[in-house]
Amino acid sequence: MLHRPVESAAQLRRSIYDTERQLSRKQTLRSPDRTARFGHKRSSGPQIPYYVSSQHLLLDRYMAPEPLWIGDFSESDREEIVALRNSIIDALVCGDAEAYAAACTEDVLLLHPDQDIVSGLDAFREYEAGMFQQLDIATIELTPVRIERSSDLVYEVGRQLLEMRASQQLHDRFKGSRKYTHVLRRTPSGWRFAALMSNNSE
Repeated sequence: MLHRPVESAAQLRRSIYDTERQLSRKQTLRSPDRTARFGHKRSSGPQIPYYVSSQHLLLDRYMAPEPLWIGDFSESDREEIVALRNSIIDALVCGDAEAYAAACTEDVLLLHPDQDIVSGLDAFREYEAGMFQQLDIATIELTPVRIERSSDLVYEVGRQLLEMRASQQLHDRFKGSRKYTHVLRRTPSGWRFAALMSNNSE
């Protein structure tokens, strides 16, 4: 958590450097058992605490350019789409398949590498629950590049940074540097994800 306003990216970078330098003097560092927006509890053992890696992600977000919004978006549309994106970040780092599914339409489509299309909310929920049993996502960052609207559909394209612990097979499928395309649909309950696709950039 940042305890004072950030005036510049350089100031934030300096704050991160000073924090890590102080922490490096300790022989054993354990991350707190907690859950938050960009990461969650880590396994025991010497490692940098959660909030330091979070500050790195905050720095990336602070320095990233604003996405290109194309089409007719109200202020509430933008806020809702950003909140929806953040909700799936929370769901992924918490391993919560129910919360992830709640952000999607009933006929959602999921396209993952080396995997057939997952179609429908029940299949999506079951697939994600199984995935969360096999991997532990430590941090994830979604940086949209373009968000374009046509009527009640929106597509969002961006970059994804992922840190996780999993089997070698899953590590090969889900590299740290990735790109994504999300399709959102306006429903009576608000914006929801209608299709999610991602693949490796490395």
